[in-house]
Amino acid sequence: MRPRSYKSPYHDISKQKILSVIDNLSPDEFKSFNDFPSNIHKGDWKVQGKKAYFEIFWKYNEQFLNDIFKNSVGYSGPWVINHVWFQQYTENNTHSWHHHHGTMWNFVYYLESSNDGPGTEFIEPFTKEHLYENPEEGSLLMFPSQYIHRSPLNNSKSRKTIIAFNVNYTDE
Repeated sequence: MRPRSYKSPYHDISKQKILSVIDNLSPDEFKSFNDFPSNIHKGDWKVQGKKAYFEIFWKYNEQFLNDIFKNSVGYSGPWVINHVWFQQYTENNTHSWHHHHGTMWNFVYYLESSNDGPGTEFIEPFTKEHLYENPEEGSLLMFPSQYIHRSPLNNSKSRKTIIAFNVNYTDE
């Protein structure tokens, strides 16, 4: 399956609530990532525990995600989210090539983005084809975890905020 995006029907009513939580995090609840070659303004990849912003996202989008799984990959069984984080990119920020091991599916929710901001670039793992997706704000991008991907350099003056999470199927 190639990367696909799905527009959340709840974006307009949840965006400001989620951004408010993220914008009001204390410095010990997020980190800047300046590990060359990545340069991410703000994110909480390394912070464990419940994420209040994701609870808001989940409240509005749980059924939407269930429908995505059922309709896109034909799976309606139980699944589990095994890691959640947010990242914010300001001008000249980037996230270098990487993939997510130990998981089946990756999701990127474009909480805040602009038409001139960066999307997500991919390398298809079997054909090595380069792909580029720039979903509109409010879209949820789904792709298999084998895809190598990155957030290209943000040449825009606009901030890009994403919520990312990894998903596995489960037998429970």
